[in-house]
Amino acid sequence: MTVGMFDSFITRYWFSFEAKEIWSDIQTLQTWLDVEAALAEAQARLGVIPADVAPVIKEACRHERFDTERLSCEISHAQHPFVPVLRQLEEFTGEPAAGYIHWGATTQNIFDTTASLQMKATHALIDSSLVRIESALSKMATKHRDTLQAGRTHGQHALPMTFGFKVAGWLEEVRRDRQRLQDRLKSSFVASLGGAIGTFAAMGEKGPAVEAEMAAILDLEPAILPMRSSYDRVSDYVCALALFAGTAEKIAQDIVFMQRTEIGEIEEAFHMGKVGTST
Repeated sequence: MTVGMFDSFITRYWFSFEAKEIWSDIQTLQTWLDVEAALAEAQARLGVIPADVAPVIKEACRHERFDTERLSCEISHAQHPFVPVLRQLEEFTGEPAAGYIHWGATTQNIFDTTASLQMKATHALIDSSLVRIESALSKMATKHRDTLQAGRTHGQHALPMTFGFKVAGWLEEVRRDRQRLQDRLKSSFVASLGGAIGTFAAMGEKGPAVEAEMAAILDLEPAILPMRSSYDRVSDYVCALALFAGTAEKIAQDIVFMQRTEIGEIEEAFHMGKVGTST
């Protein structure tokens, strides 16, 4: 039985395959493990855990080694999404490495950092799409720089303008939207450590340095003060994304208006088999 939109036969093609891969269960598990491996490596470099256990932990952090059916059952029984993962990881490493897995960290640290990595990867897809949109709009604006159309105020004819001028306005908004998202990339997606309460109690004075080292390994910025319940960083990025959604909606509304039967200035692209109504 399929419940989620990602796998529904009705909606699964609304989303790119690449984006769904980033947020799939298997990739989420692997990213959890990548964070655990980075944590162990950072702690080994700074002398928090023995240097020889970090490679053992890293070698075990491969999703294909995990029994996901067992994980599902144990997560249901434990009512905790991550402890069963750690238990299997401990089995793979054996002692003494098992005793140093997840040292001084808490589940939220792993999950928040994983979300940062996944959102950063998703941003790369969004940015790639925005580059293509910019290119298409730039070419269209140039092509139609002399294509006359009516300028409108409150939906009424005003002075003449060109369609290229109209498209140039869309292009500028998209460029600003892209820049806003890029400006928020480093500050929004960070590596978070800190432990149970966020005070680095288990790692002592080396805690902030471990967080910074782990962040560098993962190509993220450190959170400085662990995020815990502070999600304004991510919200800032989402707000910028919402502005782009508004731009996309505006462009769509402009197209709908200009292709109305009684106006007919433009036509939406059509391919054989495309359907607008079942009537």
